[in-house]
Amino acid sequence: MFHAATAVLLKHRGKATLTHGGLIGIFGKLAKNRGETARQHGRALNRAEDLRLLADHEMAYQDLTEAGAKICEEAQAFIDFCESIPSE
Repeated sequence: MFHAATAVLLKHRGKATLTHGGLIGIFGKLAKNRGETARQHGRALNRAEDLRLLADHEMAYQDLTEAGAKICEEAQAFIDFCESIPSE
């Protein structure tokens, strides 16, 4: 999802950001003007980052199987959405 969102930013802004947080913020600004579906995908990107942080840094064991399966579904929809955004 990070790379798909980066491609969108490169296409629309001619530049991207190096951090996940920066990417989420800038993608969110782009998505907010594109309707509810775009905002839902922006939130999915944020959830994916939250899940990545949990998986990378959570000290206590957590079963992330269900959350991982859901975010995989959201990721495919997110990529399809990113591919559908027209150039401006």
